[in-house]
Amino acid sequence: MKKVNILIIFSLGWIVGLILSDLNFFFYDNKFNIFELLYFICNALLTIYIAYIISQSIESKKGEKGIIIEKANEIDELLKDLQNKFVERNGKYTINNLTIVGQSKVINMIINQTRKSIKKYYKDIEDSDDFKQINIRKLVRICTNSQPGKEDVIKCENDIWTYSPDKYVEIINELQRLRELCYLNKLVLNKA
Repeated sequence: MKKVNILIIFSLGWIVGLILSDLNFFFYDNKFNIFELLYFICNALLTIYIAYIISQSIESKKGEKGIIIEKANEIDELLKDLQNKFVERNGKYTINNLTIVGQSKVINMIINQTRKSIKKYYKDIEDSDDFKQINIRKLVRICTNSQPGKEDVIKCENDIWTYSPDKYVEIINELQRLRELCYLNKLVLNKA
C-alpha cells in the first residue's frame, strides 16, 4: 500500500513537472542525468528506511511501556488481593500458608519480568532515584517469621497463619508500602 502511494506521488510529480515545463515560467532542463536520478532514488530510499526504523523503535518502546505499566497494575492488584484474604477471627487475623506462598511467588515472578523489561527498554529510568525497586522478601519475612515464645504474635497451625492485631497492622503497612511503590513507579514510567 505504501509503495503504491509513493509511486502515485512520484508519477504525479513527474506529470506536474512536464506540464510546468510548457509554461515558460519555469525553466526546465530536459536532459537526463543518470547520476542525479540514482542520487534522488538513494536519498528517497534512505529516508523511507530511516523513517521506518524510527517508527518501529518508537512503537516497540510504547508497547513495552504499556506492558510494564500493566504489570505494575497486576502487582498492585495481587497485593490488594492478598490483603483482602486475611480473615478476622476472635480478634486475631488468619490466612492460609498456601495463599501467602503462592501469591508471593507470583508477585515475585512479575517483579522480575518487569525489572528485565525496564533494564532492556528504560535503562535511564532504572538508574534514576525516582524509580523504586520493589522487593517482596520483607513482606514474606513479616508474614512467616515466627519466633519461639511469641506465639501470641504469630503462629502457624495446620498451614494457617494467625497474627495478633499489631502484627496484622505491620503486615498491612508493608502491603501499603509496596502498593505505593507500584504507584510511584507507574508515575515515573508515564513521564518517560
